[in-house]
Amino acid sequence: MKYIIGIVALLVGIAIGKEFPDLDQETSLLLHRSIVTHGLLLPFVAFGLASLVRSLPIRWLVLGFSVGVAVHLSFDLFPRGWSGFALISVPTVGWTAPWFSWIWIALSTIVCTYLAMRLVRGGLEGGVFVLSLIGAFGYIAADEVAFWRPIVALTVATIISSIFAVRHAMPSDQPSACARVLRQHPCRVNQESISPLTRGLGMKRGLECTVALSHRAFENHRSVRISMRARYLKILRFSRKL
Repeated sequence: MKYIIGIVALLVGIAIGKEFPDLDQETSLLLHRSIVTHGLLLPFVAFGLASLVRSLPIRWLVLGFSVGVAVHLSFDLFPRGWSGFALISVPTVGWTAPWFSWIWIALSTIVCTYLAMRLVRGGLEGGVFVLSLIGAFGYIAADEVAFWRPIVALTVATIISSIFAVRHAMPSDQPSACARVLRQHPCRVNQESISPLTRGLGMKRGLECTVALSHRAFENHRSVRISMRARYLKILRFSRKL
């Protein structure tokens, strides 16, 4: 049932994301292509709120919203000319320079795609993300003249976002050395299992690295929380004896 609600939320999010950047035309407070609506500001706020809750429908709603905005902006990268309403406008300042407008829209396209990726949990949701990206592009392209240039821009944005998303998912503190030691000794933490790591990094740094990796695994893998917590406590007890 939650997946049915999630799919509905995803579609609603895509529809909102498609129309959201052009809401500046519905108010006298903002000029068209306002930096408030045509950019990463609101998707970033929505991502922060979605990160605070565990609800799948809300997460998919924000995922769809970020995808919709990213696809919309990929088309905005290719106006008929960089002048007038094609430029990004800043409240109380006015329209910005063409180079700033292009960089802002391109950067926002990448960031919105990255935020959508960060909301993905597992392979199933990865497939949902890819399908939503393709579906949103086809949905928006029906009302646009350009096609190939936006699809190339969105593909590049997806590749760049994927690189940063993968780097974020990887442990930052000596991942290869830590992972090697823990793979060799998955259930035992003592002087023998710690020594290969400490010889290369030093006792203090080695322990910090092992504790950090165990703690990260404890946070990210719910299914093994109990075993990882026990290993984490063993490492702490062992470090106090040194």
